[in-house]
Order: sequence, then structure tokens, then C-alpha cells
Amino acid sequence: VSAFLLTRSSDLAMFGRYSLDVYIPKLKLCIECDGVYWHSLEGVPEKDKKRDLYLKEKFGIDTLRITDEELNTDKKRVIARITAKVNECQQH
Repeated sequence: VSAFLLTRSSDLAMFGRYSLDVYIPKLKLCIECDGVYWHSLEGVPEKDKKRDLYLKEKFGIDTLRITDEELNTDKKRVIARITAKVNECQQH
């Protein structure tokens, strides 16, 4: 996992009008780090789903969403989720 993340460019990846927090081109994988406050506001979860669907349908990009709460409380679980998603993407 770290090998993929370390190759990330410092430039934001842009797809349409969307910038991606972390994009791993080799895997066509986007990792979004969502603040619980902002991403739980009314209408935001629906916008996130719409955005994820757009990225998948238009560019073939899978999105993994991780909350700031997860990052702060259970880093091992976050690493496990990222590892599982990377492994899944490598299967394709």
C-alpha cells in the first residue's frame, strides 16, 4: 500500500470538476478522506454518491471513502481497508 501512496504526485488529480484527495493511477483508485462534520450535512452524502458514480462511469475510477474519525481512532482498520481495496483493484 505504501508503495502506491508514496508514488502519488503532489498535484491534485482533476477529473471533470472534481479534485481527488489521493489518486493512484495504476489502480484507478481514489481515496477520499471525509470530515465527518461536512460529509454528514444534509445532501452531502447524496452528492458524494453522485460524484463516486460519475468517476466510476466516466473514468473507471473506484472510490474508497475514509472518515477523519476513522483515521483518528482506528488507523489499523484504515490500513486494512486500504490494503483490501488495493488488492481488489489489482485483481481487475
